[in-house]
Amino acid sequence: MADIQTLLTYLTLISVPVGVFYHIMILNNTRKNQQLQLETRQAQLFIEMTKETSGDEFRAAYQEILEQWSWTDFDDFMRKYGPDGNPEAYKKLMRITSYYERLGMLVRDGLISPQLVYHWMGSTPVNFWEKIEPYMDGYRENIEPGLKGQWGEWFEDLTYALREESEKDRIDLAERLARKKKLREALGRKTPSYLNSPTLTRPRGAPSP
Repeated sequence: MADIQTLLTYLTLISVPVGVFYHIMILNNTRKNQQLQLETRQAQLFIEMTKETSGDEFRAAYQEILEQWSWTDFDDFMRKYGPDGNPEAYKKLMRITSYYERLGMLVRDGLISPQLVYHWMGSTPVNFWEKIEPYMDGYRENIEPGLKGQWGEWFEDLTYALREESEKDRIDLAERLARKKKLREALGRKTPSYLNSPTLTRPRGAPSP
């Protein structure tokens, strides 16, 4: 009888750490599955979001606004490109800005990482925002109802996140170039001059000087 009680005591002592280990293992597997689901969702969103920017109309509208549009003040902008003065031009503007606004919302909610957006788009959203920022401020001041500053808010925040990623990327670039140099040397391949220079190149997506 004593041996049975002793055996039961040992089994009880053993079952506690086994149960704890099993619980930890379940939690780790759950975290891994959640991370995998998040990465899968990000990949799906990434694919969907790239479809719009790959179209000729989107690229043409982006280039036209960035390179050809000019205005002196908000009133001049509205005469040239506003919904009443030039509906077709305004439609192009809304297509680009609404796209970046939606993308900014996805970044805000953690559904797409700013790093992924930066390596995908570089500084193109930042360049576009800098072009239209005077118009956006004018719209907020003169037209936006209620609390001011919500028009294009997530687009604007997206540009700040991308600027941060640009700085991180410039730091990481030196390490990436050093690693590529070692790999090329190990393979006996020619090392181009940019891999020998410690000077970092211009930010990804920035216009050529």
